[in-house]
Amino acid sequence: MTILNVSSPQTPPTVWPHTSHTLPPQTQAKYGALARGDAAAFMRFPPPSYREKIWDHCAGAIIVSEAGGCITDAAGAPLNFGQGRFLTLDRGIVAAAPQAHARILGAIQDMKDEGVVPAC
Repeated sequence: MTILNVSSPQTPPTVWPHTSHTLPPQTQAKYGALARGDAAAFMRFPPPSYREKIWDHCAGAIIVSEAGGCITDAAGAPLNFGQGRFLTLDRGIVAAAPQAHARILGAIQDMKDEGVVPAC
């Protein structure tokens, strides 16, 4: 299973488990890889001070959704592209197939409940 993770614009992208396939953080290719089935999930957890811009995610969110995937913030709320140039997120972005998406959100909530991930 390949999981794409991009933590911030200043941090090099990683692919887990580590392979030779990495993607630059500001590319729509991550969403294309997920929609094609080349990755099982995409997660992005930037620093709390960073504000995601809608143009970095809007087209990719449509591509993932049309391919049958789910894309939300880390609390499970849909991404809202109608509130100006920035997204309002609960900590990060999670995109995956429906079953994997639900499991990832459950794991994030468990980590919040245990105090491992601060609630934002």
